[in-house]
Amino acid sequence: MAHKGRVQTVRDSFQVVRTDADAFARGFYDRLFAKRPEMRGLFADDMSAQQAKLVTTLVTAVNMFDTPSQLIKPLKQLGASHAQMGLSQADYQLVVDTIIETLETTLGSAWDVAHDRAWRGLLDFVSNVMQEGAADAA
Repeated sequence: MAHKGRVQTVRDSFQVVRTDADAFARGFYDRLFAKRPEMRGLFADDMSAQQAKLVTTLVTAVNMFDTPSQLIKPLKQLGASHAQMGLSQADYQLVVDTIIETLETTLGSAWDVAHDRAWRGLLDFVSNVMQEGAADAA
């Protein structure tokens, strides 16, 4: 089980994200594609559905952060659905780092070490379980 303080830090900060989740998702993908332009080809031209999927995944992860065992099955399924993309461990880490950067920008001066630690804990868990699901599907 995740530490209660970290769960609360993630949930409180995510409320800021949810006030303009579309802008958060656009900012994330803009950063991701700026770092790795070749990843743009993995997605449809209209990114609105993909942006909504990102937000939905984050909502689920944040809501279940204190009960991670409930996240395993859906995250493994999500990882399996990403298996055909051929993503590497470095790609998953890039996504985690880019979400962190986007969160930091969104929260501005409210972002601190506690936010970084809490969000990395959640996102590393999500990333690791998705990679397990992708490996199982391969």
